[in-house]
Amino acid sequence: MTVAGGRNGFAALKALTPPPIKRGMVLIDPPFEQPDEFEQVINALADGTKRWANGTYVVWYPIKDPVVASEFQQAVADLPQVSKAMAVDLLIRGAQDSSRLNGCGMLFINPPYGVVQQLPTIMNFLTPLLKQERGAEWQSHWLVGEED
Repeated sequence: MTVAGGRNGFAALKALTPPPIKRGMVLIDPPFEQPDEFEQVINALADGTKRWANGTYVVWYPIKDPVVASEFQQAVADLPQVSKAMAVDLLIRGAQDSSRLNGCGMLFINPPYGVVQQLPTIMNFLTPLLKQERGAEWQSHWLVGEED
């Protein structure tokens, strides 16, 4: 993951948190081209939430194999500093072939106010537009906090 100027995004996260103001959001959107990128994200979140526990973190992730996505979500839920985390997954087709992109997810740690309330409206609108084959659906669930 890189940021403007070619800087490593994971190193930048460590260098720039906590910010001088108490509120803010970190968007993590790695290319997921390396086999260990889920692990890199987990490590970055572990370090980031230690340094800035009340920050909002948003992670985009691909869904090829739903089991891998679920393991990633569980690893985030197991982080000791995380007290509120939600996952939103959108499948554009049934996930029968784990060699192709079947959808994507967004993981929120300390979701911003209003996001959770607006999810059904947004996702019910987007899902039929992005559908590519049978089995397109969305789901959201709390990993930690709220309704866990």
